Amino acid sequence: MLEITIYSIGGQGGVTAARLLALSALYDGKYAQAIPQFGPERRGALVTSYVRISDDVIRKHSRIRNPDITVIFDTKSNVDVSSKVVVVNSNNQPQAEKTWYVDAAKIALDLNLIKEGLPIINTAKVGATAKVCNLTINSVKKAIKEEIRDERNVKAAEIAYEVVRC
Repeated sequence: MLEITIYSIGGQGGVTAARLLALSALYDGKYAQAIPQFGPERRGALVTSYVRISDDVIRKHSRIRNPDITVIFDTKSNVDVSSKVVVVNSNNQPQAEKTWYVDAAKIALDLNLIKEGLPIINTAKVGATAKVCNLTINSVKKAIKEEIRDERNVKAAEIAYEVVRC
């Protein structure tokens, strides 16, 4: 079983990203679940979401304590990263082993995916994370089209899937 923890700031779309990753895995013929965890403050506060992907039925329904993959939406988030693989939103070149980089903010800005003056990075992060998880881009595109229905989000995922680097 692959366990993923997503750290985002409320309003960045981390909960939606978790749902899209789980749906993508389902479209790839796997079992999956997405579990959000947040308090009443939500917007502007740290939001943690969990995703499990497996070839077998998933019987656990709890938070993930030792993820295989950690996805960080905002590098300013002060989170403890002890997972084997990390996916960050950054324009830095890969320097740390097992750290995958994608400039999701640039992708979103280039596609004019902006809300309240901020880039919408969640679908780019889904594309990058799907690549790291060996999910197909077709399953990701199908999930985004079903849930969001904005072609710019599909394009953001496609670009991130292609450019994410370790």
